Amino acid sequence: MAFCREQFGRSPVNLMEEWGWLNPRTWFAHFIHLNRENPVKASPAGVGMSYCPSANMRLGSGIAPIEPLQAAGVRTSIGIDGSAGNDLNNMVLELRNGLLPKLLRYGAEAMTPRQILSMATEQGAAVLGRSQDIGSLEIGKAADLVMFRLDTLELAGGLDDPLGALLFCDVKQADFCMVNGEILIRNGELQRFSADELKSIIRKHNRLSRKLIRGE
Repeated sequence: MAFCREQFGRSPVNLMEEWGWLNPRTWFAHFIHLNRENPVKASPAGVGMSYCPSANMRLGSGIAPIEPLQAAGVRTSIGIDGSAGNDLNNMVLELRNGLLPKLLRYGAEAMTPRQILSMATEQGAAVLGRSQDIGSLEIGKAADLVMFRLDTLELAGGLDDPLGALLFCDVKQADFCMVNGEILIRNGELQRFSADELKSIIRKHNRLSRKLIRGE
Protein backbone atom coordinates (compact mmCIF):
# COMPACT_ATOMS: atom_id res chain seq x y z
CA MET A 1 0.00 0.00 0.00
CA ALA A 2 2.72 2.50 1.02
CA PHE A 3 4.89 1.59 -1.99
CA CYS A 4 2.00 2.06 -4.38
CA ARG A 5 1.05 5.42 -2.92
CA GLU A 6 4.68 6.55 -3.03
CA GLN A 7 5.26 5.44 -6.62
CA PHE A 8 1.87 6.18 -8.18
CA GLY A 9 0.12 8.52 -5.78
CA ARG A 10 -2.88 6.26 -5.23
CA SER A 11 -3.93 3.03 -3.56
CA PRO A 12 -3.48 -0.30 -5.39
CA VAL A 13 -7.23 -0.69 -5.98
CA ASN A 14 -7.55 2.85 -7.32
CA LEU A 15 -4.57 2.20 -9.60
CA MET A 16 -6.14 -1.01 -10.89
CA GLU A 17 -9.35 0.91 -11.52
CA GLU A 18 -7.45 3.53 -13.51
CA TRP A 19 -5.77 0.84 -15.60
CA GLY A 20 -9.07 -0.92 -16.29
CA TRP A 21 -8.26 -4.03 -14.28
CA LEU A 22 -11.35 -3.94 -12.08
CA ASN A 23 -13.48 -6.37 -14.05
CA PRO A 24 -14.89 -9.92 -13.70
CA ARG A 25 -11.80 -11.41 -15.38
CA THR A 26 -9.52 -10.13 -12.60
CA TRP A 27 -8.73 -11.66 -9.23
CA PHE A 28 -6.19 -10.53 -6.68
CA ALA A 29 -4.02 -12.59 -4.38
CA HIS A 30 -3.95 -11.72 -0.67
CA PHE A 31 -5.88 -8.42 -0.56
CA ILE A 32 -4.45 -7.80 2.93
CA HIS A 33 -4.17 -4.02 3.06
CA LEU A 34 -7.52 -2.44 2.32
CA ASN A 35 -9.18 0.84 3.07
CA ARG A 36 -12.93 1.38 3.29
CA GLU A 37 -13.36 2.17 -0.39
CA ASN A 38 -11.71 -1.01 -1.69
CA PRO A 39 -14.53 -3.53 -1.11
CA VAL A 40 -17.08 -1.02 -2.41
CA LYS A 41 -15.15 -0.60 -5.66
CA ALA A 42 -14.22 -4.24 -6.04
CA SER A 43 -17.71 -5.69 -5.63
CA PRO A 44 -19.65 -4.05 -8.49
CA ALA A 45 -16.62 -4.54 -10.74
CA GLY A 46 -16.96 -8.30 -10.20
CA VAL A 47 -13.34 -8.93 -9.23
CA GLY A 48 -12.32 -11.82 -7.01
CA MET A 49 -9.65 -12.43 -4.40
CA SER A 50 -7.69 -15.38 -3.01
CA TYR A 51 -6.97 -15.56 0.72
CA CYS A 52 -3.62 -17.31 1.35
CA PRO A 53 -3.34 -17.44 5.16
CA SER A 54 -0.32 -19.75 5.61
CA ALA A 55 1.93 -17.70 3.33
CA ASN A 56 0.68 -14.43 4.79
CA MET A 57 1.40 -15.63 8.34
CA ARG A 58 4.72 -17.20 7.32
CA LEU A 59 5.91 -13.87 5.88
CA GLY A 60 4.28 -11.76 8.60
CA SER A 61 2.25 -9.90 5.97
CA GLY A 62 -1.08 -9.81 7.80
CA ILE A 63 -4.49 -11.45 7.46
CA ALA A 64 -6.96 -10.60 4.72
CA PRO A 65 -10.14 -8.87 6.00
CA ILE A 66 -12.49 -11.45 4.50
CA GLU A 67 -15.57 -10.20 6.36
CA PRO A 68 -15.95 -6.74 4.74
CA LEU A 69 -15.07 -8.20 1.35
CA GLN A 70 -17.76 -10.86 1.60
CA ALA A 71 -20.23 -8.36 3.05
CA ALA A 72 -19.65 -6.15 0.01
CA GLY A 73 -20.21 -9.11 -2.32
CA VAL A 74 -16.61 -9.60 -3.46
CA ARG A 75 -15.97 -13.15 -4.70
CA THR A 76 -13.59 -14.74 -2.20
CA SER A 77 -11.53 -17.92 -2.38
CA ILE A 78 -8.70 -19.58 -0.51
CA GLY A 79 -5.31 -20.59 -1.89
CA ILE A 80 -1.89 -21.77 -0.80
CA ASP A 81 0.33 -19.24 -2.62
CA GLY A 82 3.65 -20.47 -4.01
CA SER A 83 6.50 -22.40 -2.43
CA ALA A 84 8.44 -19.17 -1.86
CA GLY A 85 5.85 -18.17 0.74
CA ASN A 86 4.35 -21.49 1.83
CA ASP A 87 6.66 -24.33 2.82
CA LEU A 88 4.00 -27.05 2.85
CA ASN A 89 1.30 -26.36 0.24
CA ASN A 90 -1.20 -28.48 2.16
CA MET A 91 -4.74 -27.45 1.27
CA VAL A 92 -6.31 -28.98 4.38
CA LEU A 93 -3.84 -27.09 6.55
CA GLU A 94 -4.66 -23.95 4.54
CA LEU A 95 -8.32 -24.32 5.43
CA ARG A 96 -7.40 -24.75 9.09
CA ASN A 97 -5.08 -21.74 9.04
CA GLY A 98 -7.72 -19.71 7.26
CA LEU A 99 -10.37 -20.61 9.79
CA LEU A 100 -8.55 -20.23 13.11
CA PRO A 101 -7.59 -16.52 12.84
CA LYS A 102 -11.23 -15.70 12.14
CA LEU A 103 -12.37 -17.58 15.22
CA LEU A 104 -9.66 -15.87 17.28
CA ARG A 105 -10.68 -12.42 16.10
CA TYR A 106 -14.46 -12.70 15.87
CA GLY A 107 -15.44 -15.61 18.12
CA ALA A 108 -16.12 -19.32 17.82
CA GLU A 109 -19.20 -18.86 15.62
CA ALA A 110 -17.63 -16.43 13.17
CA MET A 111 -16.89 -19.00 10.47
CA THR A 112 -17.64 -22.70 10.12
CA PRO A 113 -15.59 -25.48 8.50
CA ARG A 114 -18.21 -25.70 5.74
CA GLN A 115 -17.89 -22.00 4.99
CA ILE A 116 -14.11 -22.17 4.66
CA LEU A 117 -14.46 -25.34 2.53
CA SER A 118 -16.84 -23.47 0.24
CA MET A 119 -14.18 -20.82 -0.29
CA ALA A 120 -11.83 -23.56 -1.47
CA THR A 121 -14.36 -25.25 -3.77
CA GLU A 122 -17.47 -23.52 -5.17
CA GLN A 123 -16.27 -20.00 -4.44
CA GLY A 124 -12.77 -20.78 -5.64
CA ALA A 125 -14.17 -21.96 -8.96
CA ALA A 126 -16.28 -18.81 -9.21
CA VAL A 127 -13.24 -16.58 -8.63
CA LEU A 128 -11.48 -18.33 -11.52
CA GLY A 129 -14.54 -18.05 -13.72
CA ARG A 130 -14.77 -21.85 -13.89
CA SER A 131 -18.00 -22.68 -12.08
CA GLN A 132 -19.13 -24.60 -15.14
CA ASP A 133 -16.44 -27.29 -14.91
CA ILE A 134 -14.98 -27.41 -11.39
CA GLY A 135 -15.84 -26.56 -7.78
CA SER A 136 -18.50 -29.15 -7.01
CA LEU A 137 -19.30 -32.82 -7.62
CA GLU A 138 -21.81 -32.73 -10.45
CA ILE A 139 -22.43 -34.49 -13.75
CA GLY A 140 -20.43 -32.81 -16.49
CA LYS A 141 -17.79 -31.36 -14.17
CA ALA A 142 -14.22 -32.56 -13.62
CA ALA A 143 -13.93 -35.71 -11.51
CA ASP A 144 -11.89 -34.14 -8.69
CA LEU A 145 -12.04 -36.14 -5.46
CA VAL A 146 -10.03 -36.11 -2.24
CA MET A 147 -10.81 -38.74 0.38
CA PHE A 148 -9.61 -39.39 3.91
CA ARG A 149 -9.93 -42.46 6.10
CA LEU A 150 -12.05 -41.82 9.14
CA ASP A 151 -10.94 -44.84 11.19
CA THR A 152 -7.61 -43.32 12.27
CA LEU A 153 -6.28 -42.37 15.67
CA GLU A 154 -6.15 -38.70 14.69
CA LEU A 155 -9.89 -38.54 14.04
CA ALA A 156 -11.03 -40.79 16.88
CA GLY A 157 -13.82 -39.15 18.86
CA GLY A 158 -14.50 -36.43 16.31
CA LEU A 159 -16.72 -38.16 13.79
CA ASP A 160 -19.94 -36.41 14.78
CA ASP A 161 -18.60 -33.73 12.41
CA PRO A 162 -16.16 -35.37 9.95
CA LEU A 163 -15.36 -32.12 8.15
CA GLY A 164 -14.67 -30.31 11.42
CA ALA A 165 -12.50 -33.22 12.53
CA LEU A 166 -10.58 -33.07 9.27
CA LEU A 167 -9.71 -29.40 9.84
CA PHE A 168 -9.22 -29.38 13.62
CA CYS A 169 -7.45 -32.73 14.09
CA ASP A 170 -3.99 -33.74 12.93
CA VAL A 171 -4.68 -35.33 9.55
CA LYS A 172 -1.35 -36.02 7.87
CA GLN A 173 -2.31 -36.66 4.25
CA ALA A 174 -5.04 -37.72 1.84
CA ASP A 175 -5.66 -41.41 1.34
CA PHE A 176 -7.16 -41.03 -2.12
CA CYS A 177 -6.87 -38.22 -4.65
CA MET A 178 -8.32 -38.04 -8.15
CA VAL A 179 -7.86 -35.04 -10.45
CA ASN A 180 -10.02 -34.87 -13.58
CA GLY A 181 -10.52 -38.62 -13.40
CA GLU A 182 -6.84 -39.53 -12.94
CA ILE A 183 -5.98 -41.24 -9.67
CA LEU A 184 -2.89 -39.58 -8.21
CA ILE A 185 -2.97 -41.06 -4.70
CA ARG A 186 -4.34 -44.47 -3.72
CA ASN A 187 -4.12 -45.83 -0.16
CA GLY A 188 -1.87 -42.90 0.70
CA GLU A 189 0.67 -43.76 -2.01
CA LEU A 190 1.58 -41.62 -5.02
CA GLN A 191 0.64 -43.37 -8.26
CA ARG A 192 2.73 -41.45 -10.80
CA PHE A 193 6.07 -42.34 -9.25
CA SER A 194 7.61 -45.45 -7.75
CA ALA A 195 9.32 -45.22 -4.37
CA ASP A 196 12.72 -45.15 -6.09
CA GLU A 197 11.63 -42.45 -8.54
CA LEU A 198 10.34 -40.34 -5.67
CA LYS A 199 13.65 -40.67 -3.80
CA SER A 200 15.47 -39.59 -6.95
CA ILE A 201 13.23 -36.53 -7.29
CA ILE A 202 13.88 -35.59 -3.66
CA ARG A 203 17.66 -35.90 -4.11
CA LYS A 204 17.51 -33.77 -7.27
CA HIS A 205 15.37 -31.16 -5.53
CA ASN A 206 17.82 -30.89 -2.62
CA ARG A 207 20.78 -30.70 -5.01
CA LEU A 208 19.21 -27.86 -7.01
CA SER A 209 18.26 -26.06 -3.80
CA ARG A 210 21.87 -26.17 -2.57
CA LYS A 211 23.09 -24.79 -5.91
CA LEU A 212 20.57 -21.96 -5.75
CA ILE A 213 21.54 -21.03 -2.19
CA ARG A 214 25.24 -21.08 -3.03
CA GLY A 215 24.70 -19.02 -6.17
CA GLU A 216 26.23 -21.65 -8.41
